Amino acid sequence: MDEISELNFKVSSALKNIIGRDLINNRFIAVFELVKNAYDAGANNVTIRFKNLKNERAEISIIDDGCGMNIDDIRNKWLFVAYSEKKISGNRAENYRNQISKRIFAGAKGVGRFSCDRLGKLLNITTKKYDDKVNSIDINWDKFEVDDKNEFENIPVKHKYLDKLPSKYSKGTILTIKELREVWTRKDILDLKKSLKKLSNPSSENDDFSIFIEAEEEALEDRKAKTENEIVNGKIENDIIEKLGLKTTVLEIEIPEDGKKIITKLEDRGVFLFEISQTNNFYKLKNIKIYLSYLNTTAKMNFTRLMGINPKDYGSIFVYKNGFRILPYGEPGQDMFDIDQRKSQGYNRFLGTRELIGRIEILGENKELTETSSRDGGLIKNETFEQLSKFFVENALKVLEKYVVETIKWGEPYKENKNDKDEDKKPAIQPEDVTGKVIEQISKIAAKNKLIDVNYNPDILNKIDERKEESVESSINQLEKIAHKKDDENLLNIAKNLKKNAISLHKAKQEAEKETDKIKKDLKNKEEEISIRKKQNYFLENMTSRDTDKLIGAAHTSRIYSLTIGNDIENVMTLLNEEHIDVSEIQNILARVSKVNQKNMTLSEYMLKASFSMDTDSLKEDIGDFIIQYIEEIYNKGIDKGLKIKVNKKDDDNVCNFMPLSMGVIIGNIVSNSEKAEASELNIEISKENEYIKISFLDNGKGIDKNVDKAEDLFELGYTTTNGSGVGLYNIKEMVEEMEGKVEITKGLEKGFELTMKVRR
Repeated sequence: MDEISELNFKVSSALKNIIGRDLINNRFIAVFELVKNAYDAGANNVTIRFKNLKNERAEISIIDDGCGMNIDDIRNKWLFVAYSEKKISGNRAENYRNQISKRIFAGAKGVGRFSCDRLGKLLNITTKKYDDKVNSIDINWDKFEVDDKNEFENIPVKHKYLDKLPSKYSKGTILTIKELREVWTRKDILDLKKSLKKLSNPSSENDDFSIFIEAEEEALEDRKAKTENEIVNGKIENDIIEKLGLKTTVLEIEIPEDGKKIITKLEDRGVFLFEISQTNNFYKLKNIKIYLSYLNTTAKMNFTRLMGINPKDYGSIFVYKNGFRILPYGEPGQDMFDIDQRKSQGYNRFLGTRELIGRIEILGENKELTETSSRDGGLIKNETFEQLSKFFVENALKVLEKYVVETIKWGEPYKENKNDKDEDKKPAIQPEDVTGKVIEQISKIAAKNKLIDVNYNPDILNKIDERKEESVESSINQLEKIAHKKDDENLLNIAKNLKKNAISLHKAKQEAEKETDKIKKDLKNKEEEISIRKKQNYFLENMTSRDTDKLIGAAHTSRIYSLTIGNDIENVMTLLNEEHIDVSEIQNILARVSKVNQKNMTLSEYMLKASFSMDTDSLKEDIGDFIIQYIEEIYNKGIDKGLKIKVNKKDDDNVCNFMPLSMGVIIGNIVSNSEKAEASELNIEISKENEYIKISFLDNGKGIDKNVDKAEDLFELGYTTTNGSGVGLYNIKEMVEEMEGKVEITKGLEKGFELTMKVRR
């Protein structure tokens, strides 16, 4: 009969190297592991201190203010090889988590402690829990290498109690490593600092965790440094690209914690384009975020200027789990998704790592996306990892790529042919130039999975006018077909709204083209007449093709004003037919009609006299010169209106942003009011006052009615003391405020009326 007995494994002391130095073969990674351990211990601060680096007493200390350890923790946890309380289930892990905060652990292998061995031969641990004794243990790692036959647990570790913790904290842990295995130079510490800048994810909840470097011997050299990147001592600040504020194309994708949907958001050079929510068909993935940016030439140059390093030498697609980086992803030359191999198959069709920078964030427990035991080996290659790779390529890379390559043509200034010089380049395509293609891209994304919601930028997607060279009709029809096919009411409504807007704008475009053709024909006839009568009229002798364009622009602007007036009149008629008439609303509409009509009248005065484009909204010029020339051309040139207008410009430089048509209306209203007040003089004074250009209009007319209590009441719509409409001053105030200025009336004048407006310089 066979006799059954039980046997046990023995653990050789050589295990220390197998799970330690053999796995952690990079000293920077060793420091990373110890910093992450401090984070997992609930620390808010961790300091990496270098001492005596220029002699044989060199040492490195890792000092944190975490929860610390008592003797039971040291005996049963820290000295328990490969044990990690972070990864066990049940009350003990939850109790530990509650002690140190609600952080999700950055590590859970139980081998990070052997990073100390990677850095040096001797280790001292001094540690204290808040209401406990200070414990100190000493370890000589070389004792584990004397004889492989020695069992791990038979090699002693010395322990003692101390009176106090030798740090400024009331609790925490100090790891002091001596007899370092490698020499650390100033350059090495600066390289470590650069790596630590990428260790923590700036968008995570690690804002309460700070990392510092201290190297007293380097303080003198720090004072000679010219940039922050050349300074050793101080706090580590994360320098990921979002903090640089680069204006480029950015794609954000998220699978929320419930794993039910994929949210895709696209922005281009600061302009929001769209956000789409779809059902998630990657059943293994949840709590994932991706931030992916395209680096065009300008963005690359700005990156280098701000960071002091080329993007290709900085890295590309980084991966973070619960706020901490997973190596080696993102390092130069590390291509997790074979992006460059794909680019080599179609250089001008695909994006490469040199044009991309971004990160993947893995949040929550996510136990199936776990690091390998080798700390520079990345994630374990399993089914979930394969889904993550596919999700990145299909839903992030290809979506960004389609927009950058096909829609905005790489976002670079365009050359007609390779022989053209730089000055011959056309401006880069902007988001508002590609309305149809953006709609088409929304359609293709919506066709993949069931659509949950769509949010788009109406200022971009509704901006379909005569300046567009592309037709958006087919894109909208495609979106409509998808909506019908998927029986998606939300998507159908979006398509219908876009279609309605496109039809309306197309109709307006056709009408404007007819009007423009008519104007061109009339102007051609006038030019022929002018060429015959050149000797009779000196002013017409200077007509040029630029004047023709100016008149076309004026006619186009005048048409827009007329359409606005027509729409407002229809609105008034509608309101008058209602049972309860809203007088205040009608007043507001009529005030707007008055303002637009006055602009139209002013426009007719400008037609042949102004040198600026008629459809311009704003000029940045000398407003004093503008007013002087306007008064001369419109009021003082051979016309005696009984009102003498004088302009006094006190300073030479009065440059500011102003609206020429609005200024014409303002001056016209003030002149009209002065004439009504029987004034014989109107003095206009232009001067500087702090950050403003101040323009004062003072006449010698009847002035303000004595019954007016507050001068500001005169700006109220409908308020009048002259049996007028009460609209003129109201419109003046509105137009001044449109130019981001302010206006006031002087009260208490013995005679006359003074209005002062200020426009920011």
